[in-house]
Amino acid sequence: MVDDSDSKRYIMASWLRRAGHAVIEAASGREALGIVDRGAPDLAVLDVHLPDMSGLEVCARIKQARASAGMPVLHVSAIAVDAADRSIGLDGGADAYLVDPIEPREFLSTIGALLRQSRRFAEEHRIALTLQRSLLPAEPPKLAGLRIAARYHASTEHAEIGGDFYDAFETPSGDGLVVIGDVQGHSLAAAVIMAELRYSLRAYAFDGHSPAAVVERLNRLILVTHPESTATVCLLAFPPDRSRVTVVNAGHLPPLVVGPAGAGFWEGGAGVLLGVPAPAPAPDTVDLPAGTRLLLYTDGLVERRDRPIDETMTELAEQVAARHGVGRLDPAHTGERGSAGNAGLPGNAWDAEARGGAGFGGSLERAAVALDQLADALIDSARGADDDVALVAVERAPEDGRHQDAVRRPS
Repeated sequence: MVDDSDSKRYIMASWLRRAGHAVIEAASGREALGIVDRGAPDLAVLDVHLPDMSGLEVCARIKQARASAGMPVLHVSAIAVDAADRSIGLDGGADAYLVDPIEPREFLSTIGALLRQSRRFAEEHRIALTLQRSLLPAEPPKLAGLRIAARYHASTEHAEIGGDFYDAFETPSGDGLVVIGDVQGHSLAAAVIMAELRYSLRAYAFDGHSPAAVVERLNRLILVTHPESTATVCLLAFPPDRSRVTVVNAGHLPPLVVGPAGAGFWEGGAGVLLGVPAPAPAPDTVDLPAGTRLLLYTDGLVERRDRPIDETMTELAEQVAARHGVGRLDPAHTGERGSAGNAGLPGNAWDAEARGGAGFGGSLERAAVALDQLADALIDSARGADDDVALVAVERAPEDGRHQDAVRRPS
């Protein structure tokens, strides 16, 4: 209950307490924001005119913070009472707006309606979170010849559920598939679409379709069943001997590859996202020396509200390169991306003498960091991210079988 008038605050707080609500009082905008920061209340009753800042600004800050974005805000005012004022308040994020003189029954009925709406949101969040967690692998994927470390981190306890997902499995023919994807939106609907895509992808792959055909069928599925939605997916396919890797990338962020020549983004096999009527991306296939590592991730790992994504992706490549004791490949200094013969990566950067053909070049058999430690470090760096983060690190296992597989459930 936020109002600088002691008498008005006392009256409305008394109405709430008699109706069975616990009330925390504040006389200024900064005091109110401090209360919210310490733990979002169920609802805020907020006067529009406060001594230190506008109630409209307080509301905007509450709605901008992911931890409190779902908290209902009821504006009250004895001064800003006309239709234009109410419109400004509602357009600014308030969920309801009452003007003086306020009748107790209307006030309490409005509070009750807002709380019911908030509880429905919380229940949808719980269902979506349960669905999302049930779709992530419960046990470490066991793919012969590959090491896999996967992590998932929800941005905040009160944030909406995203459509991030990952999977790793082996087809009846012995091919290994590692997948990461992200459905547009943050809602129960996004989680349901995520489930459909994940299970459909497995079914298409188990039927023997090629990676490009799998992605093409996923696109047709989402166009028919969810024409208003879009999604991204990046699929890596490994033959039974794991000697090569094929990428098909429908609108997702590019995999980060670490080899002896350095760490760089693999732009091959890229195409438009799912939900757009367009041909499937053309697959890109390269040799895969033992010890080569590939990192798949969702945008929560690199997207920040106050920074360009090119900058944060450069930092990701530098961080991963430093942990492996190699350099970062700079596309601006390594030429244009070529065909599958240079792994779809920047020009000559992968043309190490040891490559002996199309591929990532030589072997990274003495990695400075274990795969699960790398995944832990990256997910820890994203603890304050604005969005959920999923990542999967894959390594073609060295002959001596070092490094343990590790998959962790959502934190």
